[in-house]
Amino acid sequence: MKVEIVHAKPEHIPHIAEHIREADRQEIWNMSLMKPQEALEKSFKMSLLCWTGLLDDVPICMFGCAEASMLFKVGRPWLIGTNDIDRCATAFLRRNKRKVKEMLDCFDRLENFVEKTNTRSIEWLLWLGFEFGDPEPMGVFKKDFIKFWMEAA
Repeated sequence: MKVEIVHAKPEHIPHIAEHIREADRQEIWNMSLMKPQEALEKSFKMSLLCWTGLLDDVPICMFGCAEASMLFKVGRPWLIGTNDIDRCATAFLRRNKRKVKEMLDCFDRLENFVEKTNTRSIEWLLWLGFEFGDPEPMGVFKKDFIKFWMEAA
């Protein structure tokens, strides 16, 4: 099993969108009423840093960091994945930790929101060392989302 993280390309988007994890699909819809393809395209275009996780050369996720505030050097990290991430979770997480460091080299603070029901993403964020706030109603349907953040050392 070959796990790689490469620079993201637009051609990675269709496969990830078609095979997206249901929790990610719901989170995107509940926050913004976007479909996976649209959310991936928008995130890709807005991100200063953007990578694709590959498993045996097949895209299994796309993730990156967009600028949330120029004034305060705040980045907005994100990840949209397929169920195949679970097949290589440990190997992927190890590689992913280095990418979070790269994000913190560009930004003083990383912050975003995760839907309370997206437990796999919350586990990933905890493992990476993010801190969490309390759930608060957000998005179109006022579902519970949790703010997460990390400060540069």
